[in-house]
Amino acid sequence: MNLFGKEILNIAITLECDCQCKHCYIESFEGISDKDLGLKTWKEIIDLFVNNGGREVCFHGGEPLLYENIGKIVYYAWQRGLETSIISNLINLDHSLIEVFKETQTYILTSLDGPRENYFQFRGLDKLDLIIENIDLLRKNGLSVHPIHIVHGKNYSDLSWITEFCNSREIKVATLSPLQPIGRAAQLKDYWLSPEELGEFIDIFTQLNKENKRVKFVTQSIFKPGDLESFTAQENYLKTYNDRYLNIFNDGSILPDFDLPDMRNFSLGNITEIPLKINQKKEKAYRETLDKAFIRGKSKLQKGIPINWIEEVQIAAKEQLSPDKQGKNLEKEE
Repeated sequence: MNLFGKEILNIAITLECDCQCKHCYIESFEGISDKDLGLKTWKEIIDLFVNNGGREVCFHGGEPLLYENIGKIVYYAWQRGLETSIISNLINLDHSLIEVFKETQTYILTSLDGPRENYFQFRGLDKLDLIIENIDLLRKNGLSVHPIHIVHGKNYSDLSWITEFCNSREIKVATLSPLQPIGRAAQLKDYWLSPEELGEFIDIFTQLNKENKRVKFVTQSIFKPGDLESFTAQENYLKTYNDRYLNIFNDGSILPDFDLPDMRNFSLGNITEIPLKINQKKEKAYRETLDKAFIRGKSKLQKGIPINWIEEVQIAAKEQLSPDKQGKNLEKEE
């Protein structure tokens, strides 16, 4: 695996967060240390990435604005010639960070799960007004803001709030992201999208993009049975999508994918280790997971069942090891 032929550096710079989101995938990070790398180490990692042809960096977490030196590391990445983006709840946005983001033209992605009752139910905080105020402040300073709206079994049929929000502010792109049943969301079965609901959402999503000329709505790789030919044609794209990314956690752990249900089973090594050694068996296990996910997804579509590619990968990852061995066997094979 060539770690440094990557285009995009994905950094979960801290696992610290000031929300208690019911759907957070943080529970999937078991085995990842909560000790964050320092500014000097992150600069060295960015230097290494840039020197090997990297082009972009995205900071997230946890909540990246809680990392003490987030402004400094974003600025340094920009100085090194990287395009910068950040995924944040924006609760801790302040004037100094706005100035950094403005100078570096950092692309801002933010969780926006209105209306208020939905936001409070999922985020555990009554901060929606503050988030909206900060979004407007960022836009006033000329920054692009990209909302990420979680779609679940209770709201998928009525997306009027997020649609009206984006249209009223002439936001160009917004993500409608189906709830992923990993981490804390594994306990929210009443909110998971059933196959039938996923199919309905795909139709709603398609119609939204036809009706809204101001906003482009994007989502995960989701398919209806009628998309079987398209799904088959995208096999290589789906299996190699994450090859563009170098995914690094707060403690330096390297992962092939940030959307897996148990990170311990797929940790490839640690970026701070010298010499860097990649766990080839875990890399192979991840590739086998993608193969199994594709076979399963194709079979479901042939049976008339809509699918979410990310969920198929997560299901295959869970089956990679039996429940009593998850997180253990692959560790022994190192």
